[in-house]
Amino acid sequence: MATTFTINTFSYIWTMTAKDCVAHLADQGYRSFELMMCGPHLFPSAATPALRKDIGAMMAARKLDVVSLNAGAADNNLTSPSPDMRRFSVDYLLQVMRLGADLGAQGIVIAPGLPRNLLPAPFEQMMSWMQQGLEPLLKEAEKSRLDLLFENIPSTFLPRVDQMMRAIERVGSDRLKIVYDVANGVYIKEDPCAAIRAAASRLSLVHLSDTTTQVWKHDPVGLGTVPFAAIGETLRAIGAKVPIVAEIISTNADHDIADSIKKLHAMGW
Repeated sequence: MATTFTINTFSYIWTMTAKDCVAHLADQGYRSFELMMCGPHLFPSAATPALRKDIGAMMAARKLDVVSLNAGAADNNLTSPSPDMRRFSVDYLLQVMRLGADLGAQGIVIAPGLPRNLLPAPFEQMMSWMQQGLEPLLKEAEKSRLDLLFENIPSTFLPRVDQMMRAIERVGSDRLKIVYDVANGVYIKEDPCAAIRAAASRLSLVHLSDTTTQVWKHDPVGLGTVPFAAIGETLRAIGAKVPIVAEIISTNADHDIADSIKKLHAMGW
């Protein structure tokens, strides 16, 4: 049976509101979505009760699902040396989680934390800051029945699956899981198939797009070196039944998302 893909709304953050974007993509036949947190597309502090109700009503009427909200890594940092930024990041992520609960999402994609580019803080210090920030977030996760999903983002202090798995074990919460982004893995020269197997017990979501190891991209399928067929075989081999998200970033997204899905289906997805 062909994979039914969840669509990430990254390509539309500057051109459409999330509500209009979901309606636009639903008109093309897509039924489930990962919404990016970015103003003016959608941002929790600007999502009024009326807007939340409107989005929820539209999705219910059209039988659509929000699988996840993606909090991004550009505007928050759980491992910032600044306590003000850490407090802001926790507050922001709590707002994202509450928005996710209002929209019926299953999980919130988050970044573990970003190190300073030059002379980063010691690893154990960043782990401590991250754990402190996760405490209120995990309490909210239990309350809202949401999962927090660490993403393997190259710019974070935990860019590899083995690092994220050790951190998750250390935190010790069943609400903390992994979204594996295959392009991010390939870009840092991590074997995505081995990484998916290593993350199997915590794997909750998979992001698909293409890239090379020279330039970090989230391109349409076929423009990079991501081994999509092998990744699909690996997911089937481990029995993974998780949402598969097409996270294509393109200025011609309508065409490139559809073309990427066509190519993935031809590879056995």
